[in-house]
Amino acid sequence: MNLLIILALALIPAVGPAAAADGKDYASNAGKPVGVYENDALNYKVDLDGIPYTFINFTAQVPEASFAAMRFSPSVISMVIVEDVGIAFTAEQYAELVRTAMTSRLSGSDEVELKDSRDIGARTEGDYSIHQIALYGTAKSEPIIYVVSTLVDRTRAYQLLTFGTNQTEGVIIEQANAFVSGFSLIEQNAKQLAASPLRAVDDYHSKTFAYRFRASTKEWFAWAGLADDYEAADLGALSSKGYGAVVLPVCWNGAKPAETAIYAVMMQQFGESYPSDFISEERPLERAGVTGRLFLGRESKGDEEYDYFLWVAANEHCAYTLAAWGPVSDSRAGKALAVLWNDFEIDQDPMALNNYYSDAAERRSNAYLLNALGLHYFDARTYRDAFRFFSQAADLQSADETYMINALRSLVELDAYREAADWLAP
Repeated sequence: MNLLIILALALIPAVGPAAAADGKDYASNAGKPVGVYENDALNYKVDLDGIPYTFINFTAQVPEASFAAMRFSPSVISMVIVEDVGIAFTAEQYAELVRTAMTSRLSGSDEVELKDSRDIGARTEGDYSIHQIALYGTAKSEPIIYVVSTLVDRTRAYQLLTFGTNQTEGVIIEQANAFVSGFSLIEQNAKQLAASPLRAVDDYHSKTFAYRFRASTKEWFAWAGLADDYEAADLGALSSKGYGAVVLPVCWNGAKPAETAIYAVMMQQFGESYPSDFISEERPLERAGVTGRLFLGRESKGDEEYDYFLWVAANEHCAYTLAAWGPVSDSRAGKALAVLWNDFEIDQDPMALNNYYSDAAERRSNAYLLNALGLHYFDARTYRDAFRFFSQAADLQSADETYMINALRSLVELDAYREAADWLAP
């Protein structure tokens, strides 16, 4: 049993656990047969009646676990870890995230060496879609097989972990499947976090801004809370490998802004100026109907350094920024992120030019960037151009007085008081 505990400590990923069970402390039953265990607070039930599992107390070693039990013949440990992730993952995406977390954690482990992993695949258990992965390694020279079964209930994710030493893969998978069969949600979708609908990132086509973004569904998932980090972004994606990507489009009526204005405004959205020391290299971009530049940069976040790729391209009526980043330590990141741009398509006839927006968020983000272009020209004392962009932002967001005031300030600088009065008139 000590070896299994070492395994558990080494392989359990560090996660933010969901709320603790209200008085349903599995550890207080240590040494007793499991039978049927219910955790109302975390909305699940484990029915192992007839299977000789015994509760074990893992609260000190694995505080994230809300259930842990051991079977002595064959010798395996099974656990449940519940995480409120705030993102609507699929079971496959969450399994990939868990695999990445385990691989990263074990890369620096002295006690457990991970040899390999594989995707077991999807299965259906009752009303639930389950995805399973297997990890193979050694601990103190003993072979270890570890099976993770994932289930996602909207924004709450469940890890069902079964593992053992000196067992065949068939035995571990059989025990994992038996554990999964005994697991169920008390009420599906009963416990939910507030979550806005997320746009799919595997193949997203924006009619409003006339672009198409595609990413692997296995590695990439939609970014919940995107607006909190990038107010002007129309789409965001995160990868289980630590990559990130956002798309910032802006469309206008009238003449195209200067390229330097576009570059400056887009860099501002990432806390940088243009030009700046952050930019280590610029490369020209050109594809059918659009021109621009690729900006390369590097920045530290905590203990990790990240490479940044910002593709900024524009046609006569819209500009598009696809920004992506990944850890410098990942030698494959640059190639993987370049695929996003290679698959990125810019179409004709954005509906935004006809004042069509599919939701309020699109209208809000376009107004935000139009205002940013106006501020660029205002600071450059090019007040007529500033008014053009400020007024378009105000038209999109009439309830936002800031855009209206900015437009009026531009006309005042031009001594265009009559024009200001006419513009304000209903």
